[in-house]
Amino acid sequence: MDLQLLIPILALAVAGYSAYLQRKQVNLMTAGQEDLPGIAVGQSWWKAPTVIAVFLLALLAWIPWLWTTVVSPQFRPYVAIASWGVFNLPASQLEMVAAVTKTKETEKLVAIALHYKGEVDILDAGDLQKSSIYDMRVGAQMLLIHFDDKFANELVQGMHGTSYFLLIVPSSVRPDDFSTLRQAFSHGAKLVGGGSGPP
Repeated sequence: MDLQLLIPILALAVAGYSAYLQRKQVNLMTAGQEDLPGIAVGQSWWKAPTVIAVFLLALLAWIPWLWTTVVSPQFRPYVAIASWGVFNLPASQLEMVAAVTKTKETEKLVAIALHYKGEVDILDAGDLQKSSIYDMRVGAQMLLIHFDDKFANELVQGMHGTSYFLLIVPSSVRPDDFSTLRQAFSHGAKLVGGGSGPP
């Protein structure tokens, strides 16, 4: 569990204990007096404004964690893109680094690069440069994309702004099973993220 989730609980405990001691002090000091500043006579310690405020802050910290971990764990991302770009040019390959926090035997990773020319919807763009299908491994995982001669010629001609995508695919999917992003999604692929960069 993250320390940032424990801090609100500790703060709540301190605020609650402080309010409890203050309540005891008020009880000792009242001696028949009905109106005193601070906590009102007869008010429960847990109704103190400080306790309520810290309790609300604790809820704000815990609700997202509970939602993504217990209620709907599918919304908790376990794969992200750390970087993408050139790897040892002029060799015919690009790289993408994925940050993986959890693995699933039924899922694998594939990295995609393309020169999007805007002639069709990007989901239907062809000439995808695809990596091999990689097993997931926890940590920073490099995926290499070996590009073809056509892609290399476009680089020589000055075409820049490569589009990159990282997909999670079912373990049964092979690179030859799709030639567009739309086809990949029809095979059950899920988009982790994407962007553009060199070369």
